[in-house]
Amino acid sequence: MDIGSVGTFLLQVMLCATLLMPSLGCSDKGAEPVMTEVDCEQAAADATLDIVGLRDRGACAWLGLRYAEPITPSGRFLPPELRPLGSGSITATDFGADCLQSNNPMSEQPQSEDCLFLNIWAPGESSDGTLQRQLPVMVWIHGGGFTQGAGNWSLYNGAAFARQGVVLVAINYRLGALGFAAPDGVTHDNGTELAGNLGVRDTLTALEWVQQHIARFGGDPDRVTVFGESAGAWMTCALLAAGAGDDGLLHRAIMESGGCYIASRERAAEFGQK
Repeated sequence: MDIGSVGTFLLQVMLCATLLMPSLGCSDKGAEPVMTEVDCEQAAADATLDIVGLRDRGACAWLGLRYAEPITPSGRFLPPELRPLGSGSITATDFGADCLQSNNPMSEQPQSEDCLFLNIWAPGESSDGTLQRQLPVMVWIHGGGFTQGAGNWSLYNGAAFARQGVVLVAINYRLGALGFAAPDGVTHDNGTELAGNLGVRDTLTALEWVQQHIARFGGDPDRVTVFGESAGAWMTCALLAAGAGDDGLLHRAIMESGGCYIASRERAAEFGQK
């Protein structure tokens, strides 16, 4: 897995962490996103697909985009299925649901098992009315102890990143027992063996979606940085351990207030059963 030399990588981490602190740490948690008229609808459109976005604090935003097929009760504890954008028309002006979790005063959306959504912020159009292209991409993974959180909290609004020339993607992933149980040897009603680490699988699927579609929103799929805080940092480490760098799904990684602790499969299964 090659994400640059150790020295270069550490320098990138320090510089990015310095830039991130004012952007994330000083957000007004009580402020509502300033989203006005729908005027970004043409930015990501082509002859087969029209994606209606909106203006958000000087950036173009597309909210509540599905990166995987809806999770239903019959699909519980099964791996996610990548959902391409397809064709036709998509209205992406509202956040999707939070993944199921215990009551959290910061939650701003309804909760549902059907929660595998992502949100994108990109710089506004250039003078000719088109999106800026081949910009660096940053994928935000929220924290919350793998039991709480969402990528759509106002705290994580990506417009500030977009105004600095970055395409920011914030994702949801399954939480708690629905995302991190270890059901080794247990089969689904349809005979399929249940999968573990579904939250990690969700995140890998989101990165696959980014590789396929982020160019439409002005991002460069060959310059993807994954970054997360607390549980999001642990998730970032898990992605590296799972080979996401080798597979070309990410090219840089930033871990904030969290590190790497990788247990054996047997130890993880034992812990998950508890």
